[in-house]
Amino acid sequence: MINGKKIIENDINVQLLIKTKSECLNLESDLQANYLLSGDPGGSLYEIYTVNKDIITDLLVEIEEILIVETFSSFVLTNNSSRNSENKNNLKLPKLELPVFSGDLSAWLSFKEIFINAIDKNYELSETAKLSYLISSLKGDPAKLISGFSISDENYKQAWETLLNRYDDKKNLANSLLSKFINAKPTKPNNQKSILDLLDICNFAIRNLKSLKFQFNEFVNLILVFIAQEKLDESLRKQWELSLDSEKFPTYDDSVSFIEKHARSIRNANADHLTSRDCISRNIQSRDMNKYSAKKNTVVHNTVVNNSTRNKCILCSEYHLIYKCGIFNGYNLEQR
Repeated sequence: MINGKKIIENDINVQLLIKTKSECLNLESDLQANYLLSGDPGGSLYEIYTVNKDIITDLLVEIEEILIVETFSSFVLTNNSSRNSENKNNLKLPKLELPVFSGDLSAWLSFKEIFINAIDKNYELSETAKLSYLISSLKGDPAKLISGFSISDENYKQAWETLLNRYDDKKNLANSLLSKFINAKPTKPNNQKSILDLLDICNFAIRNLKSLKFQFNEFVNLILVFIAQEKLDESLRKQWELSLDSEKFPTYDDSVSFIEKHARSIRNANADHLTSRDCISRNIQSRDMNKYSAKKNTVVHNTVVNNSTRNKCILCSEYHLIYKCGIFNGYNLEQR
């Protein structure tokens, strides 16, 4: 009973970590999308965007470290294989919320990593349960690819291998990532959004290429730097050339650092511009209000004076309308 409780607790921990990681990835995607749609690429939102993105990245790294430990810890706490088999068949696991893979090669590595850690290496799941999770995590072409497999213990490994043979192709994955890197849109002059887009695409491609165990030697670095600098607009490229040490060839990390600094400088410049513009706007509004108040006071004063002058009686020199004058009212019709 105690062993069964520990098994459930361990499994729930893994599932919660997988769910949290998936939510963090979605949050990271939503954060970038909302920032790019904010219409304020150079404003104060950039600092909020970068801070939150760093927090999410750190959290993902921490989750991954814990997930590896939890996944590879021993789930088998029984004394013999028959009892272990009984636990497999009788243990009812909470529903797992896995990412769905639809055939996009750029999403394959992340999907494979999560599925292997959460399902494939979960020794408390039967092969039938693993196949059920696999089928529910696919749509589109990948789902069609294994649609002919009936759900049974003997079909899981074959279905998973079929999926690996189709999508876990190092050459195709590398080509897809390089295509993203090479076809990234160039930056626009003083446009922070285009700079951030370039950084995100390039960094995504490089991270995944490294996960495929490619060696980044000096020659590869030379090519990456060349491609990255070709994506810079003319003004930014000139600044990049001026920043280089004539005796040292720059690394890809150097180019990323330069582009990030330039993005921050645009953000700061735009923030200063907005502050200055706000001050000017407030000064103009204050000046206009002062003019309006002065004009209003002048109009009121002139109106009072003019009304007082107009209301002075021509008969008695008192300040009232003539029809209210006692002298006037004492006249007969002919005298009036």
